[in-house]
This record gives sequence, C-alpha cells and structure tokens, in this order.
Amino acid sequence: MNDKCPICNGIGFIMTNKDGYEYAKPCECTLKKNMLERLKLSGINPEILEKQTFDAFTVRDKYQQKMKDTALRFCEQEENRFFYIGGQVGCGKTHLCTAILKKFYDKAYPFRYVVYGSMISELKALSNMHEDYTKLMSGLCEVKVLYVDDFLKGAIKDGRVNDVDIKHLFTLINSRYISRKITIISSEYWLSEVTNFDEAIGSRIKQMCGGFSMEIGRDKARNYRLKKGNEHE
Repeated sequence: MNDKCPICNGIGFIMTNKDGYEYAKPCECTLKKNMLERLKLSGINPEILEKQTFDAFTVRDKYQQKMKDTALRFCEQEENRFFYIGGQVGCGKTHLCTAILKKFYDKAYPFRYVVYGSMISELKALSNMHEDYTKLMSGLCEVKVLYVDDFLKGAIKDGRVNDVDIKHLFTLINSRYISRKITIISSEYWLSEVTNFDEAIGSRIKQMCGGFSMEIGRDKARNYRLKKGNEHE
C-alpha cells in the first residue's frame, strides 16, 4: 500500500462542503488503514488481501469456474446483499470470499472479518455485560460489509445448533437482513443444511442471497490444501 495518498497528499483527511459549511472528513486512505488495523486484530495478515484475489484463484475444474464467476457477479450487482458458499473443506471458499472483501476494500467500504467460533465465544463471554455486549453486537450488525468465516463451525451437536448460539446468531443475521447490509459467509455446511438446523436463520440468508449461494459437493479430491502448492489455502 502506498504511504502517500494521491487524494489527500498523505494528511489523512479531505475538506468538503455541505449546506454551506466546510468540514474535514476522513480520506479513503484513512478508512482503508482503519480497516486493515481491524483485519490485523482478527488474526489475518493484511497481505492476504493482496494475495487472495480473483486473478490468483486457480481454475482447474468446471465447479471452480462457477465458484469464481458467481463471486465476481456478486461484486458487480447491488440487488442481493448476502453471499454464501458452503461445502468441501479446502476448495477455495475462503480465497474467493477474501477476493470479494478486497473488491469492497478497494471501494473504501468499512468491513469486518470474523471467524464464527471466536465471534460467538466473545458474544457469550459478554452476554452479562450489557454495555460491552451491545457495543460488540452493534459493530457486527452495523458495519457496511461483514465476512463470517467458518460459519457454524463447532456449533452443531446431534444435528442441531445449540440454543445459545441461535440467540446471538439470529440477532446478527436478522439485523443485517433488515438493513440489507453486505454479508459474506463461508462454511463447511451447505445453506440447505443451515436451513434444516434453523429455518428462521437459513431462510433469511437464502432470501438475501438470491442466486448467490453455492453448495460445493464434498469430495476430498477437491481439498487443495492436501495438494502440492496449496493453491487455495
């Protein structure tokens, strides 16, 4: 990333006029810097945004081409606000979701990346601390772009999601459903399975996805982490 922004000349803000008043507002470079800081806190190296792009996604099979084409089309439209991809481990789901995230980062859209297990654990830990819980949940609900990785990982027992997870998850998904906020979800579970676990959550995701949900067939041959080169980590 270039340290000296051509828009603000490196000062971090620009002057704008509204209703006859001049005021300073953060430049795109400041917004992007803040987003990268959040990414670091989430445990992801910001360099991944530069590496896991659409151009870097290797297509060897028809299903991979469909994955890539669907993800690209999602970035080029505004009607459907959710993107969901579930199924085979190691097939490139996270790579493509990160590539989508990069597209919105380039537009200076505020975003957050969270791993489902860590997100739910933090919400549970704060459930008796109203102010802290509200701050965390509000941030997740209100951010312009949210990417939830490993959706429902560790949450399924005896074919159902535990009630505590459902409580927090419904609040999040329903809020983003109502406000039509951009939400990217990757999971080992197909969306049809999520709907079976909890119809209220699954049906909301399905409706907001429209044609932008994919179910990748489970086949260990599609796990590229097991292949030489780890193409789609």
